Amino acid sequence: MKPGDVILKIDGHTVSSDGTIPLENEAVPLDEVVERKFKGEKVKLDILRNGKPSSLIVPLNAPWPFKLQSHLYDEKPRFVVFGGLVFQPADQNFMEAYDPSDQRLNYLFDYFVSDEIHLARPEIVVLSNILPDPVNAYAEEFRFSVVDEVNGHPIKTLADIVKAFDEQSDYYVIQFAGGGRPIVLERKAVDEARPRILERYAVTSEKNLEK
Repeated sequence: MKPGDVILKIDGHTVSSDGTIPLENEAVPLDEVVERKFKGEKVKLDILRNGKPSSLIVPLNAPWPFKLQSHLYDEKPRFVVFGGLVFQPADQNFMEAYDPSDQRLNYLFDYFVSDEIHLARPEIVVLSNILPDPVNAYAEEFRFSVVDEVNGHPIKTLADIVKAFDEQSDYYVIQFAGGGRPIVLERKAVDEARPRILERYAVTSEKNLEK
């Protein structure tokens, strides 16, 4: 595609001036055609370029950032456990499983593409769960909050939070989007709690970073 191209049809569906197409007796956004496809498939665009009709075949091989809002199959959840706190990147599977009520999280997820949030925050890292233990006794109120920083380091991806926790420090200050008070974990207390938490909750792995 080039600037100035006019999309006339997508996979044979005529595109109206408002960007909708007729599909199943309804007017829906043209991107619905792509939403119904799988990675590796293709979409055909009939366009008008410099006043001349043409057509393009677009392979759907690089779904990010749209992948965030797509259903994922046969993929294990990505996560990090630290001090009994479970951190995950939010995606469509996560949002449907938990249906979180946090307004900031819902905004970041719903407008991840349209408001270009992905440019500054490639992943929405969330405190998804708490494995209760004295080390994290007051953390429940922060569940589903979006992580902004750890010890001053911006958290833009799940890998960032791993790097922050791997850094040696006496305390870890976890700041969430929107400000407010942070969670503060003492490294010594986290290390003492680790075997207790792993045994109590039968945790076999403390992280999975594979996409």
